[in-house]
Amino acid sequence: MIKLSAKLIDALTKAKLSGRQYKLILAIVKKTYGENKRVVNISLKQLEAITGIDRGNISKVLKDLEAKSVILTIDKIGGIYSYKLNTDYNTWIF
Repeated sequence: MIKLSAKLIDALTKAKLSGRQYKLILAIVKKTYGENKRVVNISLKQLEAITGIDRGNISKVLKDLEAKSVILTIDKIGGIYSYKLNTDYNTWIF
C-alpha cells in the first residue's frame, strides 16, 4: 500500500496529462513513495518493464514531464538517472 497526500491526488486529477505521462508518474511514485524514498535511481529499461512503454517514447515523455515541472531529474550516474516528483504542485505547467 502506498500513502499519497490528498494534495498530490488533487494535482494529478487536475493535470492535463497523456496516458503515457500518467504511467511514468505512477511508476516514479511507486518507486519513491512506495519504497519510502524521495528520489529513485532508475534506468529506461526498468521504466519500460514497469510501464510497457518503449524506451524511445519514455525519453520523450520524461522530457515533456520535466518541461512541465512535474518531475525533476536530480542526477545521472552512468546510464541511470535519478528522478523525483516535484511536490511544489503550483509550479506544474499546463
